Amino acid sequence: MIKDPASIKEMTPGQLHKWWPNLSSSNHHITSSQNILYNCVAWISDITDENIDFSQDENGDLVNDLSAAPYVSYFEKSGFKKCSNADLETGFEKIALFETPNGNFEHVARQLENGHWTSKLGEYEDIEHYDLQSLENTRYYGHAVIFMQRPV
Repeated sequence: MIKDPASIKEMTPGQLHKWWPNLSSSNHHITSSQNILYNCVAWISDITDENIDFSQDENGDLVNDLSAAPYVSYFEKSGFKKCSNADLETGFEKIALFETPNGNFEHVARQLENGHWTSKLGEYEDIEHYDLQSLENTRYYGHAVIFMQRPV
């Protein structure tokens, strides 16, 4: 269901902490206003006018495979390959895919040149966060479990 853009308000610090309890004023900052037109997968691909979501089929029905596999395939088509860690490496752009404990894909973040990460928080703001742990929790995003890289 598409929400009315006017109904989405920027997240308050209390809401932010409820959804992402590891975020604090000392480990992230907001880099753009809320926007419901795109999601984290699109954000990684520099797309800001559509959602890229493999959890539903063309009829809008939930698919059986909610794992990161279709997202890994999607990013492989953009030149990413799996790698072993999220460490900053000169000459490479890295992404981290998050899965919940039951194996469902929930989020992807992109590493910036300074070693920090950029994320689109659902239908809310884009942020720069200083580590992956600031978004990890078992209730919503799960943990960063798949890492991919491509040459810059």
